[in-house]
Amino acid sequence: MQPRKGFVNTLESVFAVLMILGFVSIALPKIHGAIDAEKSVRESFGNGLETLDKRGVLRQYAFENLAAIKAELDTLVTTTVNFTVGATKSNDSPGTIDFSESINGTAYRGNLTFSVDESTKDSVSVTLTFFDSNNADFYMNKALIGIRDTSTNTSKLDITDRTFNGTNKFSVVSTASGSANYTVDTQTFERLSGVPTNATINVISYFLAGTKKASG
Repeated sequence: MQPRKGFVNTLESVFAVLMILGFVSIALPKIHGAIDAEKSVRESFGNGLETLDKRGVLRQYAFENLAAIKAELDTLVTTTVNFTVGATKSNDSPGTIDFSESINGTAYRGNLTFSVDESTKDSVSVTLTFFDSNNADFYMNKALIGIRDTSTNTSKLDITDRTFNGTNKFSVVSTASGSANYTVDTQTFERLSGVPTNATINVISYFLAGTKKASG
């Protein structure tokens, strides 16, 4: 396996395969006092993922079928280490928000709505790029969460703790009518089964570039 394909971190958790859109990470039990054996296990998992990547199925499985990754690795990996499979994925939703709704003739509001699944939510953020230098306030589900820094055209807000399950509404209230480009970035995490917390593990991360078009 090429060195650029993987790197290792130590965690307090258990053996699991964690997947990130952009990275596939395998967590496996740390073998204390057995450097060569641990290296062999790490390389075995890394080579298994590289094989799936070269076959052109790893990206598809990452989006749609975590169980298939585990089944394939059970066949490809020459080790008896137990593991489970999970995925962290990034969903970027870009667009343009127009704040042209007049509020008492003194301010202008624009809204965007998006859905969040609390059962898999890891983090949510919104990034706005403005075309003007007007003052603006930011609201999440009707609560004020920030004020625009007019010294820059870009504003990024972490709204993870401001979202709830189902449909959410983000609003911009500006001192002048206008528009801004936005991206809502939702990071989600899923895994096939629960993860015990009584073992020290190593995590191997494998780079996997790719995107999935939204259905419809």
